[in-house]
Amino acid sequence: LKAILLTHYHDDHINGVKGILKHIGVQVIGPNHQEVDFVDSVVSNQEELIIGPFSITAIGTPGHTHNHLCYLLTEFKVLFTGDMLFPCGCGRIIEGTYAEMLDSIKVLKALPKETYIFSGHEYSIENLNFALSIEPHRQELKDRIKDIESKDHYPVPTTIGLELELNPFFRTDDIDFRKALNLGSASELEMLIKLRELKEKQCSYE
Repeated sequence: LKAILLTHYHDDHINGVKGILKHIGVQVIGPNHQEVDFVDSVVSNQEELIIGPFSITAIGTPGHTHNHLCYLLTEFKVLFTGDMLFPCGCGRIIEGTYAEMLDSIKVLKALPKETYIFSGHEYSIENLNFALSIEPHRQELKDRIKDIESKDHYPVPTTIGLELELNPFFRTDDIDFRKALNLGSASELEMLIKLRELKEKQCSYE
């Protein structure tokens, strides 16, 4: 173990760090946070890290929190998203703003479609069912649920390409999707706010 990379400082993402540090000396890297005393190196948006043989780029993705980071292993096209992005979903806006979350989503949407996504939580079935509640006719969503439930495809990692196809929060600019919500003239920000409102009525912890 060479380093621990933290995406943000919610308890479910940092509770094990101090226990690890009791047994081994390892560098802890994460975004700026005044109340956390065990981070050795603070990183910010577009900062490059070299850890062993890996080149890793920190990507600022505020929204879930003000200082949330994702980490991209550029050579391998692997992205660790913490609570920013889940399969067919995104994190709740807790400390950040909807505008920040929308900007962060756009940053991730621009990554290569073949980029693998490793999220901090796995709610695929719940998220796909939410997407189906908006577009019950979409066979792609039904097929994805069937694949996961049959264990033919473990839902993590997903890819940017798959999220562009299935994730409601990646489709705020899709005209047909807006019509499905009766929000044909809404802005992308209004779409995101409405989607989060509907999602949190269905499930409060995602």
